[in-house]
Amino acid sequence: MGVFKDLRRTTQLAREIERAAPPLDQRLAAATTSLREAQGTLAQLSQQATAEVELRSTGVRATGTCTAVRSGFGEINGCPVLEIDLVVLVEGCPPRPATLRAAVQLHSLHRVTPGAALPLLTEPDSGRTVLDSAALSAG
Repeated sequence: MGVFKDLRRTTQLAREIERAAPPLDQRLAAATTSLREAQGTLAQLSQQATAEVELRSTGVRATGTCTAVRSGFGEINGCPVLEIDLVVLVEGCPPRPATLRAAVQLHSLHRVTPGAALPLLTEPDSGRTVLDSAALSAG
């Protein structure tokens, strides 16, 4: 008797949850929007990873002074994706502002704070800038 009673209660709870939830089409639309945003972030991070590989051979090492950090852009392999505002300092060039998104390793997360100097790779001519994740992890 206990099993059937539990099954009935579970069915009742499922129906209550279904009634309280928004309509299915709204839930699917929200899920689709969320998926598109995640795909956009992933594409951007993929481009940055490609740029980091290219800039290792052609770019210039620079320092960026972090002015702001925002989270809430998801995770990649357990690493939070952060949006970082910085002032890029390249020897022989005027300081310039930049904003980038990067997946930051958990053991390096404490280094990405406003006021911190972060290692960057950049092309001064094009302005393409990425976080030097290897130098950041090395500490």
